[in-house]
Amino acid sequence: MTRLTMTAGGCAPLPRAKTEQRSFSALAIRAFDAIGAWSERASQRRMLAALSDHILSDIGVSRFDADGEAEKPFWRK
Repeated sequence: MTRLTMTAGGCAPLPRAKTEQRSFSALAIRAFDAIGAWSERASQRRMLAALSDHILSDIGVSRFDADGEAEKPFWRK
């Protein structure tokens, strides 16, 4: 698939190097975003597992549900 850009004379294909650079940049950004989300999710699950039964009941979460969430791998939502 060829990507096009607008020029004064109409549409022209983007140079291949810029397209590849943009796709690599987008891929790198998505990878860093995913790693950040995974790290945050793992941290939140560790904190949830560490809460006392009293605190869990205050927020309306059972120990069973909290343990189930805490045991999920970091990549699963």
